[in-house]
Amino acid sequence: MYLSKIYLFLTAVLGAVMLVIGLTMPQPAQRRVLASEDSRLRQARSSVEMLLRENARDWMDSAASFARSSNFDRILDEASRSEEISSESNATARDALNGIMRQLDEGQKPDFVLAVDGSGRAVAAVGSLVTQRGDDLGGYFLLRDTLRGYLRDDLWFEDNKLYRVAGAPVIDRVRGNYVGTIVVGNEVDRDLLDAIGKNVSASLAFFTNGAPVTTTSSAAITKDIQSAFDGLAQEPDKKNSEGGLIMDEPLTIALGATSYRVVVRSLPGEAGLARGFFAVFAERPAGLGFSETLKEVTK
Repeated sequence: MYLSKIYLFLTAVLGAVMLVIGLTMPQPAQRRVLASEDSRLRQARSSVEMLLRENARDWMDSAASFARSSNFDRILDEASRSEEISSESNATARDALNGIMRQLDEGQKPDFVLAVDGSGRAVAAVGSLVTQRGDDLGGYFLLRDTLRGYLRDDLWFEDNKLYRVAGAPVIDRVRGNYVGTIVVGNEVDRDLLDAIGKNVSASLAFFTNGAPVTTTSSAAITKDIQSAFDGLAQEPDKKNSEGGLIMDEPLTIALGATSYRVVVRSLPGEAGLARGFFAVFAERPAGLGFSETLKEVTK
C-alpha cells in the first residue's frame, strides 16, 4: 500500500513536470522558428533589390546600345535646333527606333523606346508609352541626368503602369556634346515578378499612388499592406534622407484566420514621389504544438 502511494505521488509529479514542459517549451521554440522566418523574409527583400539592380543594369546597356545606333546624333541635333519638333524629325526618329526594334530578339525588346532632344522634348516614341511629339519631359530626374551625360535608371508610373526605365545620352560624334537621350522602358508586370519570384521564397507586390500595381499572390492582403505602409509613412523616424520609408523589422498582418509577415521598401525616383513601394510577404508559421516542439529541441 505504501509503495503504491509513492508510485501515485511520483506519477503525479511527473505529470505536472510534463505539463509545465508542454506549456513552456513551445514558446522559445516558436520564437526560434519566427526569427528564422523573419530572417528569411529580410533576405528575400535583399534578393529582390539585388535582382532589380541587375535588371536595371541590363536596360541601361540596352539604352546605351540604342543611343549609339543609327544616326540619332544627327537626328536629335536637328530636332534640338528647331523651335518645334517637326513631323519630319518625328518620322525620321520613329523609323530609326523601329529599325532597331526589328533587329532585336523578342526577349530583348523593351516595351517602349523614346527619343528625346537636347531640350528634353519628345521627338518620337515606339511602343506602349503614350506621348506626343514635342511633349516636355525635361522635368524627369532621368532626363535631367542623361542630358548631362550620365547613364541613369528610374521607375516611372505612367498610364496606370509602372515601368523600369533607363536612359543613355546621345553624343554628337563631331563636336562631342550631348544632343539628346534615348529612353527604354519595361513594364513591371506579372512576368517580371514571376521571374524575380523564382529566386525568392516569398510573395511580391508593387504599389503606387495608394493601390497595388501587380502582385504574385492571390491573397486579398494588398489593401492591408497599403494601410500599414500609409501608417508607417506618417512616422518621421521611419524615413530616410530622401523621404522614403525605412523598415527593417517585419510587420504582422492578419487576414482572417491567417497571419502574414511583411517587409516593405519605398521605391526610388519618380515612383517614390508617387508613394511607390514594394512588399515581400509570406504566411506566418502556425503555432508549434508539443510534438512539433520536440522536433525543434537539440542537445
